[in-house]
Amino acid sequence: MCTAWYHWFLPGYWQQIGKPEVWLTSFSTWLGMFVTLFSVAIAAWLTYRYTRRNAILSHNTQVRVERLRHRIAALEAVWSLLAYMSQRRSDKAIIRWQQNKKEAEGKRYYYYFPSLETFYLHAVSEVFYDQHAGLHLPADIRDLVFRYVHAVAPLYYAHLRQGGQDDVGIVKNPVIAEKLHELYRQLNERLKRELDATYQALEVD
Repeated sequence: MCTAWYHWFLPGYWQQIGKPEVWLTSFSTWLGMFVTLFSVAIAAWLTYRYTRRNAILSHNTQVRVERLRHRIAALEAVWSLLAYMSQRRSDKAIIRWQQNKKEAEGKRYYYYFPSLETFYLHAVSEVFYDQHAGLHLPADIRDLVFRYVHAVAPLYYAHLRQGGQDDVGIVKNPVIAEKLHELYRQLNERLKRELDATYQALEVD
């Protein structure tokens, strides 16, 4: 009897030759092998998916943490510029004042040109470009810094037009000093909020 190879897998063939138990035994063996191979394949696939997913999550977490750390560094760099903007007495403060007892306006404002020149020509550029802070700052904080730069620029160029020999000059319009102080106040508060939020984003629950 000529038999095609695939007939060996059919129960009818084994019944014809009087050995149906051979088919049952073979079928059980083949089924067991298939189930084992299928289980191994599924386990391998699930392991691959789990490992790949964890690798992606780990990579993305590292990228996110690195980005947050860059933002913190940028915010702290801008924080250093507040030393120039503050009206508290210090070696870096641009705007200084004294109580004017003889006149009704109360305070009389001055600017310290060496600090103004360092801030206007060097400090801001160093923070934003050399330290790369400009790449990682929120837009509103960046805007506040450059609003301060633009507001203080007239003092710088007016001093140069006057000869630029004295280190201290009078702020003839107190509104300018008050505007600069308000920008400082806004930037100070905004930096604190953003730093606090960024540090919280780094915390692990």
